[in-house]
Amino acid sequence: MNPFRIAILICLYVLLSAHGEGSKIPDLAYVIEGEAADCPIEAKLAVAYMYQRGAKFNGWRQPSDQAIAISLRWYDYDDPSLDPITGDPAWSIFSDEDLQLGEVQEILAQPAKRWVRTFECKGSNVHLYT
Repeated sequence: MNPFRIAILICLYVLLSAHGEGSKIPDLAYVIEGEAADCPIEAKLAVAYMYQRGAKFNGWRQPSDQAIAISLRWYDYDDPSLDPITGDPAWSIFSDEDLQLGEVQEILAQPAKRWVRTFECKGSNVHLYT
């Protein structure tokens, strides 16, 4: 990711850190925090792009200022949820813990499901699949 764009995102983060109680926080910010709270900015951007494509998410958490900033300007950045080889978009996101669940293993066994990329997060990694 371009360092200049990261700097802009950080500035937005600082400016929004004092957002007022009356301000409307986008639903996307709650999803970003719920799915990728302790992950790098690229993972949060991937969640934003997947959300806008209509992917379904289970994570929902009170958003950080960073999640709010990303939810407001995600479209200014490249989509890190695209498969770097085929360009196919990711539709599923799983943590390390999710990958141990039988129902997730069944989902990933489908022929159309392919690994796209993994983001290293604090405590648990996040894995994207088509």
